[in-house]
Amino acid sequence: MKKVLAIKEGTALNIMPGIQGKRAFPIHEFGIQDPFIMLDHIGPKDVGTSYKVGGKEGAHPHRGFETLTFMFEGAMNHIDSLGNNEMLRSGDIQRMHAGSGIIHGGAMMADPETGVFNEIQLWVNVDSNDKMTQPEIQNVSHDQLPVKEENNVRYKAFAGDWGFGKSPINTHAKIGALELHATNDAKAKLSGFSLNETSLVYVLQGGVIIDDSLIKAGNIAALDSFEEKLELQLSKGAQVLVLKGKPINQPVALGGPFVMNTEEEIQQAYADFKAGAFGKI
Repeated sequence: MKKVLAIKEGTALNIMPGIQGKRAFPIHEFGIQDPFIMLDHIGPKDVGTSYKVGGKEGAHPHRGFETLTFMFEGAMNHIDSLGNNEMLRSGDIQRMHAGSGIIHGGAMMADPETGVFNEIQLWVNVDSNDKMTQPEIQNVSHDQLPVKEENNVRYKAFAGDWGFGKSPINTHAKIGALELHATNDAKAKLSGFSLNETSLVYVLQGGVIIDDSLIKAGNIAALDSFEEKLELQLSKGAQVLVLKGKPINQPVALGGPFVMNTEEEIQQAYADFKAGAFGKI
């Protein structure tokens, strides 16, 4: 069974009014987890059914990586420079391949029935050969995702194949993303991890024990890359995101909304955006 290498608490993130967020990584002493660049978690928070923030005025550019948005509860009206105008609702996910350049924005809203907002955005790197390819958007409804319920745990495959069906999400990097939600105290066993791949567990709610180590809500655990199976003990109501990914093993240059291989490429991205090469909304 996989062992825990490190557990870190995310840093406070205040990017949505009235909703406390966490940045799981990169943070001090827990940097980029190749091929994963960043994980931000906003919520969960009951903000009322009328909660709505953002819009076209918050639009911003990206280049050189992919974003995965997991809308656990709430809604997002996505608009972008490709002409897309899409609505993500509770349970839906979106893959945005920024490629050579895209501008996106839109409004964020609470779930209209529960009044709760709970969302994760994950940045995933792409190979240098894919960084300047055509940008694209892929939206997947919650009812298109493979789901399994067993021994008080609901498993939902956001990305990759977890043995009960393959997610329709098509990331450039070889990754997997799995949600576990426990309806009671439960034990879950996962298999299908590959050797020498990055394995992470982020806890959204409740608590999880792995390898006799307690991982609390807002904490992330890095696991070893030598074992192919994982066992988790989940408390009642626990909500967990399990990630696995094959490292790209290339230099990474971060520059605000851009993820490239060199600082020169970051500067070129800023110049291209300023020149209007990313289009407009």
